[in-house]
Amino acid sequence: MANIRTIVFPINPKPLSEDCSIQNIYLTIGSVENKSYFLKRICDYENETIQLIRRGEQDKDNFILQEVEGCEPLKTDILKALYTGDVYDMDWDAFNPDNTYSCMMLLDGDSYVGHVYCWDNGDTLKMQGIRSSILNLYKKTVRPVSKYLVEAVLQHAKDNEYGKVLVVEPIYVMPKILESMGFTRTLNEEGEPDLDFEKRI
Repeated sequence: MANIRTIVFPINPKPLSEDCSIQNIYLTIGSVENKSYFLKRICDYENETIQLIRRGEQDKDNFILQEVEGCEPLKTDILKALYTGDVYDMDWDAFNPDNTYSCMMLLDGDSYVGHVYCWDNGDTLKMQGIRSSILNLYKKTVRPVSKYLVEAVLQHAKDNEYGKVLVVEPIYVMPKILESMGFTRTLNEEGEPDLDFEKRI
């Protein structure tokens, strides 16, 4: 039985003088002090891995590809969502030292499962870039990652007295999931449906 929990922390990827293997980072990120730096390592590694999958290449040194060998291939629509780069593009903004973001991370024990970025905008807590680890996409150990993370963000917003949560430009199946959780699509200045979804707390 998975030991599912969520943690939230500010993004501040200050480099460390010591380091450890990427596989160990995945397994222990929930217990380390500088989670931001190790999250950056995970994001870079996931991006590199999805590019290897996209090109159909193998890498004996990539532990993710080794662990998912023999697993059922990812569905085409999932791969398409990953290949667009929209998910990983959010990392550039989140780890820019000029920006102020927090991370809501989903863990199985101390092991990385997925995360989403959050930031303040007045009484609104915004979120974007929700994703599951590539390992979890293949092995399906923890499901549904998106609902766990959205529920955690909603609770965090409630605990910190935000007025609403706004999900910025969700992709793939996220709009349907958000609607099932009581979110509604925002409207633009002309009163037409926009790309974002919101829910009042």
